[in-house]
Amino acid sequence: MEPRVGGALLVIMNDGSKTYEHRGEFSIVDRPVKLAFTWIAAATDMQPTLVTIEFGRAAEFETDLVLTHERFPRKEASDQYRGGWGQIVTRLDAYLPSRRRM
Repeated sequence: MEPRVGGALLVIMNDGSKTYEHRGEFSIVDRPVKLAFTWIAAATDMQPTLVTIEFGRAAEFETDLVLTHERFPRKEASDQYRGGWGQIVTRLDAYLPSRRRM
């Protein structure tokens, strides 16, 4: 992963029975407020989609996160990713408080 504009992104996910490869390129790296990258995978018919993540300060130790995934080639792909991103954000939310205590 090269988190800079034009840098490459590679995410490999494994659910125990199958491996899913996602590739893309960073288009916006505006620390600490915004990150955007293309997202190309079999589920997007190998067409580039766009993921944008925006961060906003909610309180002293809290951050709002808005994740937008768009430009899907078909609605079924959008529905599939809605659930996947939801799980990832939920796990991140559970993980971060434990990191704060370290």
